[in-house]
Amino acid sequence: MTQRRAPASARQIMWASYSLLGIFGLSVGLPGPAVPSLRDAYGLSYSGAALHLTLFSVGSAIGSALDDRLYRRFHRTTLLRASLVAIGVGAAMCGIAPTAVVSLAGITVMGVGGTIAINIAHGVLGSEHADGRGTVLANAHLFAALGLAAAAVVVAGARAVGQWRLAFAVPVAVVAVILLTRQPERLPVHTSAASTPETPAPPPVTAVRIGGIVLALSVAVEWAVTFWAASFLRDPVGLAPAFADAVTIAVMATLVVGRWLLGQLTRARGAGVLLRTAFIVTIAMSVPYLAGPRLPEPLSVIVPVAALVALCLT
Repeated sequence: MTQRRAPASARQIMWASYSLLGIFGLSVGLPGPAVPSLRDAYGLSYSGAALHLTLFSVGSAIGSALDDRLYRRFHRTTLLRASLVAIGVGAAMCGIAPTAVVSLAGITVMGVGGTIAINIAHGVLGSEHADGRGTVLANAHLFAALGLAAAAVVVAGARAVGQWRLAFAVPVAVVAVILLTRQPERLPVHTSAASTPETPAPPPVTAVRIGGIVLALSVAVEWAVTFWAASFLRDPVGLAPAFADAVTIAVMATLVVGRWLLGQLTRARGAGVLLRTAFIVTIAMSVPYLAGPRLPEPLSVIVPVAALVALCLT
């Protein structure tokens, strides 16, 4: 007879959820640093390479649209396994793609699977840790940032040995480890009623709309900045390829620091104040980020790199 696995503790559930955020960050973070290699391999223009970001976003939108329907029809563990398999399959398609079309299809599949996985993780963290929801979700974003930073390291390492496609083998391996260690089974099947707080009064509609717009703009800027960081440092800024990869890793590390600071400051200042501040800094830093490469040397390097660091911090 097969023994039933003992119920997971709250800590095991938390770390299993964090691992999903990390694999999502790794998945979304790989195509950006790989853009120079993608362009060389498939003869793409920058517009063609940008389709990888666009189609990951399309896959993400599809995953979000299907999430509720799939969640009602399938067991959470089954759905989570399927989403992880989708991430692995999509990454494998990107790694072995003979043409850009296959690579673009793979990145779309990664977007679908990754979004379903993180939606499940966010739902579990929010329901199982209701009392400290803000802190737990801030930590979740920290793990997603760690995945983004890891992606920059992986791509730089693969490119250093002359095999950039190996970078896409890493999500496949990580997914295999998560599935073999049965991490999806650690997540609760249903939301714990005891941990669900009373539903608070909804905020004003105007506040919700403004908050949604600010959040959407912030996410769009972050995705764009992290996706184009490696290419930006090579072409407009003019850094040598190996040095650009090293700076990209350092910049992604500042993103991790920024997420960590977010978690610390959220407890002290509140999310609303931080969101407004981050939005103002993002708008202010966009000017030197875009205009910096046109300045005379060495300002053409110092100014845009400093702006890029500030954007990642916020």
